[in-house]
Amino acid sequence: MKWKHKKIYLPLLILAAVVMTIGAIPLTRLLRLADWVERAGPWGVVGLFCLQVLQVIVAFLPGEPMELAAGALYGTAGGLLLCLAGVVTGTTAIFLTVRRHG
Repeated sequence: MKWKHKKIYLPLLILAAVVMTIGAIPLTRLLRLADWVERAGPWGVVGLFCLQVLQVIVAFLPGEPMELAAGALYGTAGGLLLCLAGVVTGTTAIFLTVRRHG
């Protein structure tokens, strides 16, 4: 089977690997985020919620570290609710902004 555009696949594969490598967050950053949230006490929930909203609005921020930190600190149900609340709030803000301003 001949591919007409096979010369483009290797550069795209390399670009995808570079983007995924740069976008990966080391485990140490996740642990620092969890420490910060834990030290912040009740404000940690608010901060983690705001970070989750910001992650939805600014698309290139990775959400997995925040989701893992929320799950580790507040349990499966608490972390899930916190992350879902942040995602719904961020998505609603984007939807309303686009609807209003086109």
